[in-house]
Amino acid sequence: MTMEIYRPGAAQVPTGMTRPTFTGDGKLEPMHMLDVASTDSISMVTFDAAARTHWHEHEAGQVLVIVDGAGLVALQGEDPVQLTPGDIVVTNPGEVHWHGAGPDAPMSHLAVTRGTTAWHDPVEGS
Repeated sequence: MTMEIYRPGAAQVPTGMTRPTFTGDGKLEPMHMLDVASTDSISMVTFDAAARTHWHEHEAGQVLVIVDGAGLVALQGEDPVQLTPGDIVVTNPGEVHWHGAGPDAPMSHLAVTRGTTAWHDPVEGS
């Protein structure tokens, strides 16, 4: 086995891509599947200002590392929490949450997602 290096931009993913599970524009760039026999993955995700995911949950949890900009994250039933570069968010299996950019600036994070993702409704308000 040899070491692999993945660089942002190598996947040739178009910018400004609207995803059916985002409100607003964002780009999800797959970086690596952790195991070809699983659904675990690493992705770089960039949200335009005020863009966010819909409510969702991960079968085996997720880790987000904020790398640029200003963001927000919220668990269902709780107020959003502000995020800045260097912050790390760990969601447990089955925790329903959303994440995305703040109202006035874009945000990028590295997402390590374990297992399948179940998507829910768009986020209202906030």
